Amino acid sequence: MKVANYIQLARTQMHLTQEYLAENIGVSRQAISRWENGQAQPSARNMVKIAALLNVLVDQLTGAAPLESPAPAASGTSSLTEDLMESWNDLFQRTMGVDLSRYASEHIRQTVQLYMQQHDLRSVSAFIRLMSASKERRLEFLHAIQPATPTFFDNPALFRYLQEELLPRIHISGTPIRVWVLSASTGQEAFSLAMAIAEYQEHSHCQDSARIFATDAAYLEEPAERGDGFFTAQQVASIPQALREKYLIPVEGGFQICPAVRKMVVFSPYDPLLDPPFSHIELVCCRRLVSVLCASCQGRLIQTLYHSLSPSGCLLLPSTHPLTDGQMHFSINPDCPGV
Repeated sequence: MKVANYIQLARTQMHLTQEYLAENIGVSRQAISRWENGQAQPSARNMVKIAALLNVLVDQLTGAAPLESPAPAASGTSSLTEDLMESWNDLFQRTMGVDLSRYASEHIRQTVQLYMQQHDLRSVSAFIRLMSASKERRLEFLHAIQPATPTFFDNPALFRYLQEELLPRIHISGTPIRVWVLSASTGQEAFSLAMAIAEYQEHSHCQDSARIFATDAAYLEEPAERGDGFFTAQQVASIPQALREKYLIPVEGGFQICPAVRKMVVFSPYDPLLDPPFSHIELVCCRRLVSVLCASCQGRLIQTLYHSLSPSGCLLLPSTHPLTDGQMHFSINPDCPGV
C-alpha cells in the first residue's frame, strides 16, 4: 500500500474531510487530493502535521508500522509529543498569531491535559479538532494557558514590606511613582499595589503622582472590561477590612474600586517578548508570567525588565524563581523572598 492510500485510510477512519485536513495543515484541498491520489508526496513537515491530526505515527502513514496500531492514547501528558506540539502550535500561529512555543513544555502539557479532562476529550486528535472548530475555542484555551489569576493581597507580608520598607527605599522624592505589572489579568494584583502605594503616599506625606501600567496579552479581555474596578464580594474578601472600607464602594452585585485608586491603574495589551519595554520604572511585578515561560524566554524577559527599571528600581519575581549567572546584575533582597 502506498503512502497515498495510508493517508486516505487514516483520514476516513477518523471521519474527517479533505477540507478539514487542508485547513489545519495550511494547504489547499487540491493538495490533499493529489496526495491521496498519489500524484504528489507531502513534505516531511506536512507528514508530521498529518500524523498529528490523524492521531497516528508517521511510520504508520508510510507503511513502516501497521495502521491498525493506534498512536498512544492522549489521556496522559506523555502523548503530547514534540511533533504534535509543533503541529497544533502551527494552528495557533496561523489563526491567532500566538506562538505557544514560548511557554514551558510541561506547562503546555498540564494545561492540555486539564482542558481535555474538563471537556471529556479522549484523544489528542479530538482536542485538535475542538481547537480547529472555532476561534472561540482557541481563545478559551489561550485563557486557560495564562497564569492563574491571583487574589487581592495574595501575599500580605509582601505587600506590607512594599508599603513600609521597599517603597520608601526605592522611590526618589519629587519623581512620579511608576510601576509595571505583567500578566495583569483582571487587575487584582495591580489594584492591590495601587492601594499599597496610596497607603504609602498618605503615611509618608508623599505628593508625587503614581501610575501603574497593567499589561497582558493582546488577545485577552479588552482593557475597558478590566479597568472598571468591579469585583464581587467573594473576590474582595481577601482585602484587609480597613482597606475595603477605605478604597471600595458598595455597588449592586459587589464592590467597585474607588475612582482615586482606579485612576492610578492603566490597562494595556502588551507582549513583553516583542514590544519595546517601558522606561524609568521603579517597581516591576512579574510574579506570575515568568514561571510559565520556557527557559530561553525567561532569560529574554528578565533582560527586558532589567532595562526598563530605573537605577534604584526593583523587580518582583516568584520567591522560588532562581536567577542564573547571566541575570545576577540584580542583587537579591535577603529580607523578602522574590525581591
